[in-house]
Amino acid sequence: MNIELELPTQPIAATDRIPRLATEPGVPDHVRRRALEFAQTARERGLTIGCRPSGVAAGCLYLATQRVGLCLSQQQIADTAGTSPNTLRNRRDELLEIDT
Repeated sequence: MNIELELPTQPIAATDRIPRLATEPGVPDHVRRRALEFAQTARERGLTIGCRPSGVAAGCLYLATQRVGLCLSQQQIADTAGTSPNTLRNRRDELLEIDT
């Protein structure tokens, strides 16, 4: 529709996906904010280049839940994000490399 109306479109970023991902499993706000911080850091460091935003968002959310001890399975987050647990783990591992 944007093309038909000649409206500019913005690419979807991982930060745009995190609020919806965090809402469905009922993730607390402080965990959601931490996931957004991870996503922003990933973007600033260039980790999002060539990666689907849903995979990056899933990895950020999973890492944030791990850091606070919230038990959400990789499969649950991956299903909500529409990605695979393997992609989620890959993005989480990349985030761990820059968040040490």
